[in-house]
Amino acid sequence: MQKSRDKWLVVGDNKTSFFHASVKASRQRNQLTKFIDENGSETSEIPQMGKIATDYFESLFTSTGSRDLRAFFSGLPTKVTETMNQRLTREVSEEEIKNAVFGINASSAPGSDGMNGLFFQEYWNVVGEEISKEVKAFFQTGVFPLEWNLTQPLLEHIVSPTQSAFVPERLISDNILISHEMVHALRTHERISKEYMAIKTDMSKAYDRIEWKYLEGLMDALGFCEKFRLNEAERIGEITGIQFVEGGPAVHHLFFADDSLLLLKATEAECAVVCKILSEYEKVSGQKISFEKSAITFGKNVEEKLKMRIKQLSGIVNEGGTGKYLGLPECFSGSKVEMLRYIHEKMTARFHNWYAFFLSTGGKEVLVKSVAMAMPVYAMSVFKLPKTTCQTLTSAMANFWWNAQDGKNKLHWVSWERMCLDKKNGGLGFKNLEKCNQALLAKQGWRLLMDPDSLCARVMRIRYYPDGEFLEARLGSRPSYAWRSIVFGRELLVKGLRRNVGSGERINVWLDKWLFDSTPIAPLRKQIIFDLDLCVCDLINPQIRTWDRGKLEEIFFPSDVEHVLKMKPAFGKLDSYEWVHNRWGAYSVKSGYWLACSLDQSEVRRNALCKRSLNDLRSKVWEVKTAPKIKVFMWKALSNALAVSEELMEYDAETTVVKCMEDSKHWLEITNAAKAEEFEISRRQRNKMGWKALERGRFKCNIGISWSKAYGLVGAGWIVRDCEGKTLIHSMRAFNGVSSLLEAKRLALIWATESMISHKVERVTFEIEASELVGVINRPKAWPAYRAHGEELRGLLSTVKEWQVALVTREANKGAFLIAQSVTKYLKLQSYVAGGGPLWLNELLVSKFIVS
Repeated sequence: MQKSRDKWLVVGDNKTSFFHASVKASRQRNQLTKFIDENGSETSEIPQMGKIATDYFESLFTSTGSRDLRAFFSGLPTKVTETMNQRLTREVSEEEIKNAVFGINASSAPGSDGMNGLFFQEYWNVVGEEISKEVKAFFQTGVFPLEWNLTQPLLEHIVSPTQSAFVPERLISDNILISHEMVHALRTHERISKEYMAIKTDMSKAYDRIEWKYLEGLMDALGFCEKFRLNEAERIGEITGIQFVEGGPAVHHLFFADDSLLLLKATEAECAVVCKILSEYEKVSGQKISFEKSAITFGKNVEEKLKMRIKQLSGIVNEGGTGKYLGLPECFSGSKVEMLRYIHEKMTARFHNWYAFFLSTGGKEVLVKSVAMAMPVYAMSVFKLPKTTCQTLTSAMANFWWNAQDGKNKLHWVSWERMCLDKKNGGLGFKNLEKCNQALLAKQGWRLLMDPDSLCARVMRIRYYPDGEFLEARLGSRPSYAWRSIVFGRELLVKGLRRNVGSGERINVWLDKWLFDSTPIAPLRKQIIFDLDLCVCDLINPQIRTWDRGKLEEIFFPSDVEHVLKMKPAFGKLDSYEWVHNRWGAYSVKSGYWLACSLDQSEVRRNALCKRSLNDLRSKVWEVKTAPKIKVFMWKALSNALAVSEELMEYDAETTVVKCMEDSKHWLEITNAAKAEEFEISRRQRNKMGWKALERGRFKCNIGISWSKAYGLVGAGWIVRDCEGKTLIHSMRAFNGVSSLLEAKRLALIWATESMISHKVERVTFEIEASELVGVINRPKAWPAYRAHGEELRGLLSTVKEWQVALVTREANKGAFLIAQSVTKYLKLQSYVAGGGPLWLNELLVSKFIVS
């Protein structure tokens, strides 16, 4: 654990074996013994090494000079509007600064001052004013231009769909999937393999050579010149991108940071156009294309003579197709196990590194979970790893855990499958790679389903399901390995999908799964004769925009009628999908992995679920406040994974060491009674929260909710305070006949919003204990399960001039909650509005430590 930055700042330089090994390894790693000059000659002489270094950096950082950029950028369409400019140049508010600080992970690695996010959040009332002052000064006088402020929300409107880097909701995996489809088509597609090629360019020191004048011109023109020139050539027909069918998306280029993949016809004319554009780009930007590292991938059936002429014309002699694009194989044309072997090699190299020998079992657990298991994730998020690859990676992790090294096998006391169980079921929480792989690929399927207009989804649709839906698509003829992998992930995805009712026009009542009862289900048929084409929209009364209860009771059983009436359709919206295994309704890899594990019926899992009492004891081990290696030792003792006599006899091992005991349970019996107290779970003290000041002229409305399930009664209360924390007004109200806590929260927020409108409160921050509503209001795409609530609430909130909705804890919302609780606890059903705060809460409201 000494590697963690927090501990390193305190004891990192102590005279320990770890410190000495770290210094020696760092010294050896940083030592320069020889240089290679531009001609490839090696030298170890100090004077020559100095000259080589000087020449290299002078060549790298010397400006090549750039011509007048106005002509180069002429015709580039303006993408940043006046409204965008106003957003970019407005002054950053104290509320935004505070939200940014509180958005930092509290336990994140500390900065150069040794302070992590928790310090600034806990002592915001002390340091907040100074931090806000410094941040505002930076945006006014800092090195970066003021107009760069808040560019991220606008990037999707400025950056081309073929550029995936640095744009929210666009992933590097999109480029990998599209490029894989294109290269696969160059090998297998009858027409494309004869006529097309792909050029992968590599920029020499891309970020070091860029010219400042070019960046200034780029910002003025608001575009990427290389992309623009290519788009212009495409528009006038000088370059023809790969297009599977007429009317489908034509892909001409893919960009990610400094990696470029250009797709065009394998003709000398189109090659000459691309070479001219790249040459112009070099002149104005200062960048250089490394022809030695660039490659051309020709279609499988392109003539050899034509290949040679194109190579000579472009200056690129390397042929691609077997290399890597963005770190993954361009195409799986050979053994998948061999092509992915590099993952195993990187993992074993990390295990055999110098520091691995100094790690305790607790440190090994961290290394396996945080480092080793992260290595294959990048590949697993795009491709299905072969079983052999998963087995070799699993074997490497298991050998490392049990101290097995090259040539020395060690006994694995607990199977890896059992160690992959979560800690509450007696495992260590390691990941099963095959299940994790499927959960990651299901995420790709979810993105294709929920974002059908993305470039990746359009390419996949035109290739594999041009006339159908993603969920019904088949493998098709000669599919790529990427598509096979996505279909594998889809097998898991469909097991947790439910139709989300909008208009109901595209949901079949009997065939689609649109209800939920522990799993997504379709309703049972009450009648023998039924309409097979009945849609959900036929069950909705369009005049009153609610369910037609008479029709429901006529065709459904009472249990299904109850399920339907609890649903809130998003009237006027398209029907969509939601993921049922988390609250917000959007697929996550974590919930997908949980579903894959819960569907596992292996003997190991069944046996673990049968040993509840022992598993409870094992799970308490991890709550003991002690060193991680001690926790792992206790887990081993409870899992019969210690080399005691009883266990050794099963393997015919020597057991003459009498102190080794006959059973691991004796270890618990002889442990000092005082040590047993460490199993007591200490409760965490809640952090007291003080009043967080708002910017001047803004008000805060805290909303409290109390719901009685037995009586269907809801108590709601709100308190409004000014920017200094002074209580201005409060209110209380009761609601009857409410069947769920979510409905209670919705009614309370609607009532509070309408109250603010009637009291002319124009700039207000609502704080409420409702993560579902806060999530769907602020991030609607991430909470599809509550889409109907989000549409309703955002529509109402839009009538407030300036509003925010934030999540608050019970402790920070105690005043409003106690007002609401008085309805359900003391049956105070009379609604009222009053100035200030209630007298019986006066002491609580004026306290600087606990606020409403």
